[in-house]
Amino acid sequence: MPLSFARLSTGFMFCVIATSAVSQQQDQNIVHRHTLADKEVLIRAHAEWNGSCVALAPPRIDVTDAPAHGHIDLRPGDAPLGSNYVGGTNCEGRMGPGIQVIYVPDGAFHGSDVFTYEVQYHRGTARTIQAKISVE
Repeated sequence: MPLSFARLSTGFMFCVIATSAVSQQQDQNIVHRHTLADKEVLIRAHAEWNGSCVALAPPRIDVTDAPAHGHIDLRPGDAPLGSNYVGGTNCEGRMGPGIQVIYVPDGAFHGSDVFTYEVQYHRGTARTIQAKISVE
């Protein structure tokens, strides 16, 4: 990660830290959620669209590491469209049909759980998402 230093006219120095695209992408691939026991929580919704903001078929989602204390439901539902990874910036902020990834904790479980899933978009892009859930 590059660092750049500059000296201000007052004699103080400041540092600008430029984060790499890799570290920013890794942060986007980790999702933190909080829920109550017996309450499901939306982890993230995924959709794919073209440059005219027309929805394409929903992406394929595979759970690669299942949660130890709950289960995952994949449901059709609205997903926010954005400029990240696929589509164009003119779609940002709109909603489109997609797949919602929902975590459902086991019975009276309290504590932390984690799972990983992969989203495979039809254009050949794939993302691995890790979800970390705190259950009270």
